[in-house]
Amino acid sequence: MEARRNVEYLHFLSDAVGAFREAFEAFMALHVVNEDLARGIAPAAIRRDGATREQVDAAADAVSRAAGRAEAAARVCNHWITVTGAGTVNVITSWFTVAQPKPILEPADIRNGTSHMLGKLEELIRQAKADAAPDLRSDGLHPVVWAAAAASWNAGNHHAAVHAAANMVNAHLQNKVGRTDIGETDLVRQSFSTSDPKPGAARLRFPGYVTESTRIGMRDGVRDFGAGCFAAIRNPLAHRPSGELELGEQAALERLAALSLFARWVDEATAVTEPQPEQPGAAAPPAPRAGP
Repeated sequence: MEARRNVEYLHFLSDAVGAFREAFEAFMALHVVNEDLARGIAPAAIRRDGATREQVDAAADAVSRAAGRAEAAARVCNHWITVTGAGTVNVITSWFTVAQPKPILEPADIRNGTSHMLGKLEELIRQAKADAAPDLRSDGLHPVVWAAAAASWNAGNHHAAVHAAANMVNAHLQNKVGRTDIGETDLVRQSFSTSDPKPGAARLRFPGYVTESTRIGMRDGVRDFGAGCFAAIRNPLAHRPSGELELGEQAALERLAALSLFARWVDEATAVTEPQPEQPGAAAPPAPRAGP
């Protein structure tokens, strides 16, 4: 992702620039600004009376460390100063010149530059948030999916995480219909079968939908989707080791999302153990034809 669109990274840079500015001000507290003495030849910041070399060195070290964390802000914010004889200058990485003979920067350049970057980063964060695509949070997946996947996922083993989640979704469906006698794909197809339930073979239906066509569409669609999850997600992982079928984070997360959606539909469905009376919204039987 481009740095200017990454909200987390922009926040990091903003904090880093703020920390740099604080460290620089601590350094300047040990100095006075040279406003008169050999301007352009003498340092722009001269050590203050009473400030020890050890204090100045420690403060300079803190500024340099902060500059290392914040230096990319100039590129992200496109903020540079052009100095005759020095070219294009990053005010963060060139901060130390204020205390050198023939300084290329003044303390005001550092302060103005960092203030500009902080303001620019605020605007970039607002833009990035406005343009950001929605995030799919792993811990927002169906509880049975994430509970099964979490340990392997956090260990970086995406293959095992998805495989464990698929097995747990199968167990979730088994509990819903009270069956453990057939494999997962067959279980999905039989659970959402068009046929009536039989002893030991409950069916899953969606009575909450108003029209019969929608109830049928949900039953058939969830059946095909769930069977596809096991055929195309679980089975390849079960039959091939992770070295042959490596999953990147995005591919694994998309598979977990599919399993999560199926698990939520299983939750939504009602287990039916005996034939149900016709519901409102079902198509009426054709009227008998009148005789001649």
